[in-house]
Amino acid sequence: MEEDYEEFYPDTFLYKTKYDRLNFILDDSFSYYQYTDTLKTRNVVQPDAYPIPYFERHDFGLGFERIDLRGSGVTLVRDRHNVPEDLEVFVFKAGYGNFWEIEFEQDRPDTLGNWKNGYSSGIAISKELNMAIYWMMAW
Repeated sequence: MEEDYEEFYPDTFLYKTKYDRLNFILDDSFSYYQYTDTLKTRNVVQPDAYPIPYFERHDFGLGFERIDLRGSGVTLVRDRHNVPEDLEVFVFKAGYGNFWEIEFEQDRPDTLGNWKNGYSSGIAISKELNMAIYWMMAW
């Protein structure tokens, strides 16, 4: 069974990490980041790290917490899903810079530094759930 998992693991990658709150997690809720500290901590550059998705948006079937910001004057209700404890994240490609052909004027936090625009792609693997998630994101 272990050999089956090994074929999903990449031979080469830019970056490998366990998914936790200390990663450079990029959340596209840029316009809401100023309303809660939890959003601020997601869009913060970490040393020697590459941006990875906010996997709490993916329903792994492990339960969730409902976040309701309507009391703060923001029309936003979201579910933050629990993520498998064994989730390993591999970044294949990533780069910062504005690659958009059309001007995109979304307010982005200064905590993103050079990464206010960019792209990232990779795979996240959970052996526990027998799941692999490929992603590509551009912002």
